[in-house]
Amino acid sequence: NKNCTVIAAGAFIGEHSCTSKVSYLRPDKIDMDLVKEFSNRAIQNLSRSSSVSVSGNRPYRERKPSSPVGPTTNENCTQCKRCAKMCPVNAIQLSNCKIVDESQCIHCYRCVRECPEEAKYFDERMGKLVTWLEEKCGAIRMEPDFFL
Repeated sequence: NKNCTVIAAGAFIGEHSCTSKVSYLRPDKIDMDLVKEFSNRAIQNLSRSSSVSVSGNRPYRERKPSSPVGPTTNENCTQCKRCAKMCPVNAIQLSNCKIVDESQCIHCYRCVRECPEEAKYFDERMGKLVTWLEEKCGAIRMEPDFFL
């Protein structure tokens, strides 16, 4: 839409940020071999004059209103500030890591994974979603989609 020609697009697979039980250890060797093939084919499209067609909906999906959810901090927190520095949306206050702007949190779990004291966690509100993901998607091997 911005006067650009899209020569290639892909929907790649990676381990889910909320749980390692969905797409565990992905991308793997098979995925990376497919990425290499995709890259080689994309290079061949450099001279394209029209964009590739990418399937799907725009917007991807309608977001329903929901209550904001952010990580909780337990007494193990030493205020090392690692969680705040690693948060990609700056939802965690640097001056006090126990304060989280839940309306900004994207539930990437980076703060949980990065905390050296295991002080950050999501409560049962996110736990229900994680359980659903594991039950519905845990045993399925999804494959990447390429648009060339």
